[in-house]
Amino acid sequence: MKEKKGKPFVKLVLYACILIAVTMLTFMGIKVIPHGVSYTVKEEQTSIKAQAQEKEPIVYTVKSVGNRICVFVGSRVLYELNVRTEDISEYDRQRLRNGIVITDEFELYTMKEHLES
Repeated sequence: MKEKKGKPFVKLVLYACILIAVTMLTFMGIKVIPHGVSYTVKEEQTSIKAQAQEKEPIVYTVKSVGNRICVFVGSRVLYELNVRTEDISEYDRQRLRNGIVITDEFELYTMKEHLES
């Protein structure tokens, strides 16, 4: 009786192709769901929301230091704005002396745009 020598090689090539395809899909962000596992988009959305709620928001403080305007995270200077306190209104100067607390990156961006304009 003849032994089939090519069959194990074909299986190996097939498994390698499947592994490569799954790896490529994973790197592209596509989840490959094994047979018999139930999965819904709603479960994924719930999981993402739970992860987002676990993270504490970053608290930024925009404050004047001398004639400079700096953005702080805690007591550390994150960066300095390209504007001096003498170039802004008295109202903004007063607010910056006390420090403006911001917890949203979009709000921080808006504040930065307002001060630099």
